[in-house]
Amino acid sequence: MKKIVLTGGSCSGKTSIAYLLEQAFPGEVIVVKEVATTLLKGDFPVPSADYHDFEKWQTYFEQAILPVQIALEDAHEMLASPEIKLMICDRGLLDIDAYAPGCSTEVLTRYSMTHQNALDRYDLVIHLVSLAIADPENYGKIGNEHRFETLERAAQLEYRCQDAWAKHHNRIVINEADWSKKTKQAIELVREFLASA
Repeated sequence: MKKIVLTGGSCSGKTSIAYLLEQAFPGEVIVVKEVATTLLKGDFPVPSADYHDFEKWQTYFEQAILPVQIALEDAHEMLASPEIKLMICDRGLLDIDAYAPGCSTEVLTRYSMTHQNALDRYDLVIHLVSLAIADPENYGKIGNEHRFETLERAAQLEYRCQDAWAKHHNRIVINEADWSKKTKQAIELVREFLASA
């Protein structure tokens, strides 16, 4: 089974586009939902916005995400029907470095993985640029209720996310503020990818 990562900063449309791709290619695609949102909807504790050591909390949070991400991807692959050709992941293992720079090496080592293993786990990376960069005036007006990044923080995360996946051999960046154009580009990319799989 081939794997695609949808990545990008906050408010880039990853979750919505993952859903649209699942609808566009029924029976061929499965989606692994974003682990961070799943944990935040559960009982993972969240500090107040003015907490004195937010970066340390962010590191703990990212350390919790990575093993769940691995397990979810592996379980989806194990249980998928033979007709499923493609797994679409709403974020991938290296997104950890956008939120806790340099953390991936230490955490991946715990699971006997390297940075290259994490890159090789995915066949295609589609980077959807955050509205924090593509259209700052509309940043945060729609989307995930669990998002709490400011515009400045979102822009910083966008650039870090670009850096985290920069070495992937098959990365495509969609820098588009217009929603219909962005979704059309993503759907066409996946259609072409499925045709060549």
